[in-house]
Amino acid sequence: MNILFLLKSLETGGLEVVTSVLANEFIAQGNTVCVFSFLGGKNSIAKSFNEQIKLYEGSDYNTSGTNIAALREVLIDLIANNDVDMFYVGNHGRFDSIVRGVLRELKTEYPQIRYAVVLAY
Repeated sequence: MNILFLLKSLETGGLEVVTSVLANEFIAQGNTVCVFSFLGGKNSIAKSFNEQIKLYEGSDYNTSGTNIAALREVLIDLIANNDVDMFYVGNHGRFDSIVRGVLRELKTEYPQIRYAVVLAY
């Protein structure tokens, strides 16, 4: 399975730590894993990811139409060119809502993709 985790930031927090644990376990099971984050953060957990995990890191976070379009382009590239077919997305705040909305739209174009909502609490 090819899995992409989408995060607002890699700044150390509960969801980010859980993402690291899950991503590393999925790698151990023989899956391909990518992590996309708009921000790294000065307390980034990037070093806790297995070196086989491909990290995509943006330089800024905001919810402008330009960034939403950029997110859509990254997702399309990962789906079409890297065979990513599974997404894990949070359920807290505007960022997670935007990502889920883009994935819902892409599901009509790419019916093979799936996504699951990860609850932080």
